[in-house]
Amino acid sequence: MDLSAITAMLPDHRKAQLADAVDRLEAGVAAGLVRNQDFTKAKEMVNWCVVDAVEAFLKTGPQGRDGGSNWWLAAYDADALIHSSDVHNLPAILRRSRKHGGLPEYVGFIEAALMPLHGLLQAAKPLIVKRGDANAPPPPKTPAQLAREAAQMTCQCCGGLYLANLGTVAHHGYRRPGQGWQTASCAGAKKLPFEVSRDCLGNLITGLKSWEASAVADRKAVEDDVKPIVLRYKDPADPVDSWGKRPVRSLEVTSTTFAEAWAEKTDIFKSYGWTDFGHLKAKDLADKDRAIAGVRREIKEQQARFDGWKRTHRWDAAADGWKTICERAA
Repeated sequence: MDLSAITAMLPDHRKAQLADAVDRLEAGVAAGLVRNQDFTKAKEMVNWCVVDAVEAFLKTGPQGRDGGSNWWLAAYDADALIHSSDVHNLPAILRRSRKHGGLPEYVGFIEAALMPLHGLLQAAKPLIVKRGDANAPPPPKTPAQLAREAAQMTCQCCGGLYLANLGTVAHHGYRRPGQGWQTASCAGAKKLPFEVSRDCLGNLITGLKSWEASAVADRKAVEDDVKPIVLRYKDPADPVDSWGKRPVRSLEVTSTTFAEAWAEKTDIFKSYGWTDFGHLKAKDLADKDRAIAGVRREIKEQQARFDGWKRTHRWDAAADGWKTICERAA
């Protein structure tokens, strides 16, 4: 939609907001689906922009300059609805403005700048899908979202898609499979994308294999009762901090020290259900097995990515961006 007629009357921050609202609605109409929240926000923004644009037009437009405040009053006196902020009322406002007979420029402004927005909202209204509708497909993507996705490249380590328009993958975090713990920075962040290199991925695989070997040795030590089990707990006797939380304490126990620890902290052990060392050991070993199985799956998946890697892009200094490598050049 050409928004030039209305954006000429809007401040800069409104121009960007209106363009985004229109993009989302047009994408939804094209896909046959408009999320209720997108429609509500878009309608609100369109209403605000209509108010700002009409006010600017009446103050600075041709008739505003020529007729001054008297023309403003004449237009307002013709019908108070001429200044309505509800886009739904635009057809009625247009009819009354035409009937007035002395507002040709204002009529033209409504037709060129405002009525297309009314038409877009009318087209989107029957396509609204409310949140929670199980049959609703995913929301349509705007042209801006599609353009951003097209510019994204793959992280070597986590496989996620991120912008790499400065030569390296943008900073992002990483969630490890199996254990589920998360790091604030992925090993592939600020490195070359997977379409260009696999060096960082190779280093990650080496690190994962090292972690696996260490975890297997640690599990065996616990199973053989050579290494203690670490129990973490909060003691109700400890004071709370400024956030109302107590510190987390840790306690190491083995089959030979469990009875002594139980006698010393019976109430805490009972509150956590730590009544039997054999049960605690079995649970600890099961947790370690899940972590080891998770990292082994990750090693397998990452090794497959590493083995099947093929370079597909190169940096084009002239274009200051990534370019696809032609089949013949590859």
